[in-house]
Amino acid sequence: MSERLGHAARLATRNESLWFRAPGLAHPEIRHGVTHASMGNFSLTTDPDRAAVESRRAAFLGGAGLGFARVVAPPLHHSSRVAIVDRGEYPPGEYDAFVTADPATVLAVTVADCVPVFFLDAAGGAVGVAHAGW
Repeated sequence: MSERLGHAARLATRNESLWFRAPGLAHPEIRHGVTHASMGNFSLTTDPDRAAVESRRAAFLGGAGLGFARVVAPPLHHSSRVAIVDRGEYPPGEYDAFVTADPATVLAVTVADCVPVFFLDAAGGAVGVAHAGW
């Protein structure tokens, strides 16, 4: 994997996958990032071609070395509700943030005019991501 310096983050590359990583969240066992726009649309709610989105997701995860992972990328709801994800499952409801300690789960949020906010419990191995904005 190679990294190039950016202004607020670093652009990470692995195979054909590109994503931005925050240096302050570096952890040897936890990967995080925001996909690069050149990777295409990953949202099942805004792209009418579900098969194309799932194909892009699979290619990205495979290239990033995460092909084994369960992806949790539910529709988001602007709120203060947080779901705890266990083995890819979470309680029914509308959420705007997700937390897990499962190393085989990828938490994903899609953003347009909002931003993703990452959380990391380095000692406990839990990670979280929130869809923030508005």
